[in-house]
Amino acid sequence: MKSQLKLGGILTICFLLLGSATGWCLAHTKKAEVPEVTLSSSARNSNGITLNLGEIYAGQTVRKVFAIRNAGESTIHLKPKTACGCLRLDVEQRFLYSGGTCRVEAVFESFKRPNDLGRVTTSFEIVGSSADREPESMTVNGEVVAFVKPAVEVEGALINIWRFHQNDTIQQPKTIKMKNVTGDDLTLESLDLSSQDGAFSLKTEGGRIKTGGEFTMVANLAHAPLDDAPHVWKTPVFLKLAGREQSDAIRLDFSFIATPVADILARPSVVLFGPEEIAHGTAKELSLELEPDVTIDSIAVTSKRVQVKQIGAGLVEVNVSEEQGFERTQEHIEVQYSAGARKGKLLIPVLLILNDPS
Repeated sequence: MKSQLKLGGILTICFLLLGSATGWCLAHTKKAEVPEVTLSSSARNSNGITLNLGEIYAGQTVRKVFAIRNAGESTIHLKPKTACGCLRLDVEQRFLYSGGTCRVEAVFESFKRPNDLGRVTTSFEIVGSSADREPESMTVNGEVVAFVKPAVEVEGALINIWRFHQNDTIQQPKTIKMKNVTGDDLTLESLDLSSQDGAFSLKTEGGRIKTGGEFTMVANLAHAPLDDAPHVWKTPVFLKLAGREQSDAIRLDFSFIATPVADILARPSVVLFGPEEIAHGTAKELSLELEPDVTIDSIAVTSKRVQVKQIGAGLVEVNVSEEQGFERTQEHIEVQYSAGARKGKLLIPVLLILNDPS
């Protein structure tokens, strides 16, 4: 019984808005102004508490502060847990002595839920377990509620894609147009950002953007990446709510993607010859699909055992001379081409299975 009394401490949860730092959840606060949740060993789970963030803008980070007071006799260990990566609970101290009070800040990052507008909810819990290893614990169950409104309208998407040919050196810059649809003026700092490899850049002039006003950013792909894989750069842009002392920045996350475009597409992508096809001198056809401005300058092979002959526009006949031995080898067909002032080369593998060791 004494053990139960020891663990049966009461947690009093007091909530207050972010701007109330001078008078947050102390004993002098009027009871009518501060919601309270009481937990004991006989009623370990609360009936539920709600942090109402009110109306916020998409991309905004909002904080709400509350306090936990341990009115029991035992030191408790506080363990916060959230149901969404958009919510973080910053607990001032994890071990709370009997009679002690600690500050908890709930941080809701709406930019981590970019597709959610209107009423948005997420849940959390804080478990207070006895620090002297008693098996029982007390849990605060909570919910965060916000009504999320759009902050800006973006012409096009927040993802901007370039299509590039491998040997391109110049890309057209992209102008991103946005409109302030909040009821507040916004402030944008001057931007001159670039990706680590220097391939992408993003620039804009800073200034105050009145509600309903428009502003632009200019993004550029300085050079095509050196490999054939899509190249991605993600960067946040922050807007301030002008004239608000207690507000965090609105965060917009932009993604820029450079997607390679093949000047020539070979079908099949690998030419395969088996032992019987080599023995019988079977020819294979290789189709080359060209972009409209591409012309073939030359077609060559890297070995005398492979012969190629162009038999039509974009159509190549491939033959292999018969050889003996247990051998698997790979050769290449090399296609040199021009696309305006741009020159390029395509290597097409030719896989030869000269004999079947089985």
